[in-house]
Amino acid sequence: MIKLYIKGGFYHCYNDDSIIISYLCNYKIINNRVGFPINSINKVVNILIDNKIDYIIYNKNNIIDKYINKENRYNNILIKAKSNIDINNRINNIVSSLYKLDSNKLNIILEYIERVIYE
Repeated sequence: MIKLYIKGGFYHCYNDDSIIISYLCNYKIINNRVGFPINSINKVVNILIDNKIDYIIYNKNNIIDKYINKENRYNNILIKAKSNIDINNRINNIVSSLYKLDSNKLNIILEYIERVIYE
């Protein structure tokens, strides 16, 4: 179940919840946390409902909204989201390494990648 907390003008979620919200809504994870403006809550809630992910929204210690689905897909989406993060990290590491190569090696690698992609 995604737990969303209102703090000031933002909703926040943490740890695995932030991974799912980042994956589904394209919000950036910073320090194991995702924050988004209060006026985006309808968009986020609709995405969670469409993906059959349970959520609960807290304002201080009070529950202000809750959604429970018998087919909760939290764990399935979390697995996909973590895989997506791993792939993005690998791509970013490769790109960083490419910039360090001399132009001859870089051209060989780029030509190979282009052949694979555009075949």
